[in-house]
Amino acid sequence: MEIMKFLGDLPGLGPIPKKDWSSASAVTTFFQVGIAAAGLVAVAFIVINAIQMATSNGDPGKVKKAREGILYSVIGLIIVIMAEAIIFFVSSNVE
Repeated sequence: MEIMKFLGDLPGLGPIPKKDWSSASAVTTFFQVGIAAAGLVAVAFIVINAIQMATSNGDPGKVKKAREGILYSVIGLIIVIMAEAIIFFVSSNVE
C-alpha cells in the first residue's frame, strides 16, 4: 500500500515492518499520525499564547485572551490524549 510507504517516511514513526497490513492496523496507524499532529498543534498554541501573555504588558484584555487560549489548548490536549487511549483500547481488542 502506498499510504504505508508514505507513513514509513515520516519522522518519528520509525521503519514500518514489511508485512501484510490488516485494515485495523492501517486505520490505527492513520489515527496515530493524526493524533500526533493534533498534539503538536495544541502544544504550539500553548507556547504562542504564553508568549502573547508575556508580551501583553499587563493589558487585561490581552491577558484574558491569552489565558483563554491556553485553557482551550490544554483542553484540546486532554482530548487528544483521551482519543489516543480510546484508539489503543479499541485496536488492542479488535486485532
